[in-house]
Amino acid sequence: CDSAESFDQFLSLQRGEFALHSYPTTVRPEFLVRLQNLLPPQRKLLAFVALSGESLLGAVLIARYGRIGEYLAAVIEGAGRTANVGQLLIWHAICHLKDFGYRWIDLGGMDPDHTEPGIINFKAGLNGQPYQYVGEFDAMDSGWANRVVRWRVRRARRRIA
Repeated sequence: CDSAESFDQFLSLQRGEFALHSYPTTVRPEFLVRLQNLLPPQRKLLAFVALSGESLLGAVLIARYGRIGEYLAAVIEGAGRTANVGQLLIWHAICHLKDFGYRWIDLGGMDPDHTEPGIINFKAGLNGQPYQYVGEFDAMDSGWANRVVRWRVRRARRRIA
């Protein structure tokens, strides 16, 4: 999991998935490669990979900061979905993080209006404790710089959606 080879295997699966299906996300291979190159060794992204012989069944990517690991992305092939490889990989990630002193794992959001039912089912099956952000707000509602930032954020979100 803590190797460049595992990370490359994750990227290979993800690129293949994006070649077949188009869906909005900012967690794309180009971003992940740049992020990985910028991170110090103790904070590199961890890739957990499931193989059957030479075939990749799936992979998950975990970010690390403080005492927290965060479920950043996953790609699970058809045979991997049938075998519930995603849950197995997350379990391995949890055990690995625990062995290295991490206290929490953040599985990410489960918005019933925007999250695929399979992902909601998967995350619910891990029995995590839900939390909710307070939402976005502006500390200062005046000034041209703040208006430009808000305009750029709205514009970027429209491109992703």
